[in-house]
Order: sequence, then structure tokens, then C-alpha cells
Amino acid sequence: MTMTTPGLRLRELRSPGDYPGLTQANQDARVAAGRPSSITVSDLTRYFEHLVNCDPVRDLVVAELDGRIRGYGIAFWRDLVDGGRIVVGHGIIAPDARTSEAIATLFGWLDERLEAIGQSLVDPQPEYASAFTWDDNRLATAWFEARGWTNVARAYEMLRDSLEDVPELTLPASLDVRPVTDADASRVWDALVDGFADHRHKPEATEDDRERFLDNPVHDPSLWVIAFDGDEIAGGVINIIDPEENAETGCQRGYVEAVFTRPGWRRRGLARSLVARSLLRLRERGMTSALLGVDGANPNQAMTLYEDVGFEIAATELEWRRPFAAGEVPA
Repeated sequence: MTMTTPGLRLRELRSPGDYPGLTQANQDARVAAGRPSSITVSDLTRYFEHLVNCDPVRDLVVAELDGRIRGYGIAFWRDLVDGGRIVVGHGIIAPDARTSEAIATLFGWLDERLEAIGQSLVDPQPEYASAFTWDDNRLATAWFEARGWTNVARAYEMLRDSLEDVPELTLPASLDVRPVTDADASRVWDALVDGFADHRHKPEATEDDRERFLDNPVHDPSLWVIAFDGDEIAGGVINIIDPEENAETGCQRGYVEAVFTRPGWRRRGLARSLVARSLLRLRERGMTSALLGVDGANPNQAMTLYEDVGFEIAATELEWRRPFAAGEVPA
């Protein structure tokens, strides 16, 4: 499969040889969007090697400009915890490749692929397609609006650019934080899945999701802050330090990768206390800043929590949605 527009060419993935070029295009797009986070070849390799409900031959394209990789598109579907089904697409294109024609080529492919996937699925059939872009890509915004897509939500990358003045917050009564090891990681995963089960668009966890979590080379359970109530995990924070990324960026930054509270322990201040403790733990390991991502439509007031402990919005992602067309579309 090859599609072209003046200067831009879409082709199939050639892995793993394409990974460095795809990583650079992604990183250039991040910089343009003002995202503090970086991506490494290892990150992208791990993502592509654990794809769920995505055929790399049909559902992934590489975008080249004058023979140089400058972006990609990917489409996939997931079954949701609430019984629904969602079809999702991402289009990444570096700022130096953004022309109206290039945007139309990449996102036109994505639109058609999402439609084909959605029409091929039954029991249940998804009602709409979702796609995501960063808000600095004005040409992409114009393209989506002109074709009847609706911006339905925003997600944010939030930064705490200093780990000084971290509040010390007490845990709710009967709870305590205990060390965990690699042997506890599978149990922590199960608790994390339970804690996120009621989040918006939350997909059913698959074995590939579990393996991606357990096999992540930058996971260090000694960084995690996990609260117990007796023998039960009540909630936790998965912190990450990526030495490769920090070496490339010159930062000493940690990630508050996931914050979860299981339903029976909510509305008691547990998450806020655990996030504060996680920042202190990152500081103890020599980090000077922390980063996290959050859905702006999070039902548990996560934005307020993170702002209360000193995080500020650094970059904004737009979620677009459109209903599927009536009738059959070839897969």
C-alpha cells in the first residue's frame, strides 16, 4: 500500500528498521506541542511489539517526506469495561511536514481505516470513531472540523517543575504504605485495573496489557507507593524514572505514571496523600521535576487533585469523535 501527495508518501511499516525514524518524528511533534515528555526508541519498540487488536500491515502507515520518516498513523479497536467497543486512531506528523495536502493524506487514510474497522465489527458494533491530535496542529484541527468530527474532550500533560515544597499529607486511618517487589507486580497490576475500571473509555485489560506492564524495563517497584488496608491493596502510584530519557534530555525527571484508588477506598484523601508521597520518593532518588498525563474528563476530579499538589498544564491533546456512516465499508 502506497499513497502520495506532493512530497508525502504513506507506506507500510518496516520494523524494526523504521523505529528510530518514527521515534524522531514523534519527538519532533512533542516538542512542537510543548510536551515536556520525551519518547525513546525503546518506548516505541515496546509499544509496537504489544499492539492489541491492530494489524500492523493494514492498520499502521509510515509517512515519509522526501524519503525521510516524518510521521505515522495507527488505528485499533478495544472492548470496554462497560461492555461497549471503541475504535481509535492516532496521527503523528512532525511540524516540518505539515501542509494541508500532507494532513489530508495522513488523516484521510486514518479516517478511512477507522471507518473500515468500525464497519467490520459486530456484537457489539461501535457507534463512533475517536482520534487524537495535539492542539498545536492547527491544520489537523481544521481538517477534522471540516469533515464533521467533533472535539469532545481534552487530555493534559501536567508538569511539576520543582520537587521542593511538597506537602506532607497523612494517610487515611487504617491504611499504611508498604514496600513492594517484582514478586508483587502482578498483584499491583490487578489492583490498578480495578482502580481504573470506571474511567471513561477504559478498555478491558488483555494479557498483552499485563505483559507490557510487567516487562517494562524501566519499572522499578521500589519507586512505587502502594497503600494497604490489611492484606488488601487500597490504592497506589506507579512512579517511573527513565535513565535513557533523562540522559538524552539532560533532565532529572520522574513520571507519575499511574495513580489509582480502588472503589472501596475513595473520597478519603488517599490519592492526594499517595501522590505527595510519590513526589517525595522521586526527590529522594535525585529527581528535580515530575510529569503526568490526565484525562480532562476524569470522573474522580483528578485535575483538581494534581493542581492541589503543584502540577500545572504543559500541553493539551484533543479528542475528536464522529459517528460511523451507515452501510458497509470493505475491510
